[in-house]
Amino acid sequence: MPVTRPEDMAQSFAEAFNSGNVDAVLALYESNAVLAAPPGQLASGIDAIREALQGFLALKGKLAIESRYCIRAGDTALTSSKWSLRGTGPDGKPIEMGGINQLYRSGWKKEDLPVGAEVTIDGYLSRTDPHIANSQTIFLADGRKLVSPVPGPTGRKPEGR
Repeated sequence: MPVTRPEDMAQSFAEAFNSGNVDAVLALYESNAVLAAPPGQLASGIDAIREALQGFLALKGKLAIESRYCIRAGDTALTSSKWSLRGTGPDGKPIEMGGINQLYRSGWKKEDLPVGAEVTIDGYLSRTDPHIANSQTIFLADGRKLVSPVPGPTGRKPEGR
């Protein structure tokens, strides 16, 4: 069943993911969606997202999602959720991963951040992973800026900032 309220996306995603059915998860994506799959790789379009999701589903884990907030402006919504996934890696050892934030529907559009675009990001590094950051403001080369509604630091400032 399609999600009609962005406030329901996190719970619907967790339920679909935990069912182990990749098609149930894919039903929650727009046809032109982009999934940021670690480490820093983008999966563009349903076929690429299917492949990335199958890797996560292969962990046969349990996904837990806690909604943090949902901000609506007309048909645009920004949701933020904290998620964790516990499963079993290909080597049979336990694996755990997690993150914060997701974009929903008409939030920042892929056209705002095309692959290869030059951007400057003001934010904070993750406390646990130097390759992950929580952005406060993204400055685009054309002068536009995308602002996160989350105030204050949630990690540590990069050295030299």
